Amino acid sequence: MDNLTPIVSELFAFLAAVGIQPPVEIPPINFISSHEMSIMVNDVYGFRQQNLSQFPLGVCVNGVISLDSKINVKTVWGKSLLLHELTHYTQNKCPLVSKKDIMKIAMMEAQAYSVQNRWLEANNSPLRFDNPYGFSVELPHISNWKWH
Repeated sequence: MDNLTPIVSELFAFLAAVGIQPPVEIPPINFISSHEMSIMVNDVYGFRQQNLSQFPLGVCVNGVISLDSKINVKTVWGKSLLLHELTHYTQNKCPLVSKKDIMKIAMMEAQAYSVQNRWLEANNSPLRFDNPYGFSVELPHISNWKWH
């Protein structure tokens, strides 16, 4: 995607509205194939899965966001996926977290899913993402916010 600045700026404004300090600069954002995503996830996290549909549509590793190349970040759903990864970027620029530190991972994911679902709700989307860790992080109520 050529220029993500308007989209990321919109998502940064949303992060600020829910009480998360957006980064000063736009992080590097790459679009990669499902195959490249599976290799990255395996290399970084050690996940070995035969079914590529089991892999995430986005990851944030060492300060770089990578999204599946099939994602259209001009849609509400695509923006929600980018917002999820931008939330991880605000969590200290996507540090590598050991799989052994499951509570830290769970808290980071809970916050990202809460922000993502709030975005979907604010944009009148019926979609919601379940947090696989089973709990959520409360975010402040947003009123009178225009997203379009």
